[in-house]
Amino acid sequence: MNPSNQHLLIPKIESGVVIDHITAGHGPRIVEIIHAHPGLEKAMVSLGLNYGSTKQGLKDMVKVHDHPLPAAVLEQIALVSPGVTIKRVEGFEVIERIVLQPPRTILGMGQCRNPNCVTNTEGAVTTRFVAVDPKALKFRCCFCERVFRLRDMQFVLPRSAWRKGCPR
Repeated sequence: MNPSNQHLLIPKIESGVVIDHITAGHGPRIVEIIHAHPGLEKAMVSLGLNYGSTKQGLKDMVKVHDHPLPAAVLEQIALVSPGVTIKRVEGFEVIERIVLQPPRTILGMGQCRNPNCVTNTEGAVTTRFVAVDPKALKFRCCFCERVFRLRDMQFVLPRSAWRKGCPR
């Protein structure tokens, strides 16, 4: 398809946020994170799955209409799909573009994969991971000192209300 006859599969938004370059298959999880955040439960969201991408092969895309995304939501999205592009839109124009990277410290959102870690044996201990190699996306548990790749970590992120009663 050449540029003169292309059409948009998800229409442009007048204002809001476009989350682009999402790893294919992660789009629905990002929508869950958005809808689980207080104030965004009823936000109008468009989800596109498995778009062709020259860099990624396939990608997902999410458009959030008329709502900004709080920093806590952006941090959670960065854990699920690092490297996504966030585009803030006003008047149908992109006014800001950032690429999300995981935070240097992950506090209370990760679960240590070491079964002997104190965070898994004691109930009141909040997990904490610190980046040891941000480019390779490797994080160290501050309690047991084990190092994990971000993609191998388990996260405890909010689920939207419509999903809470559904099996995975």
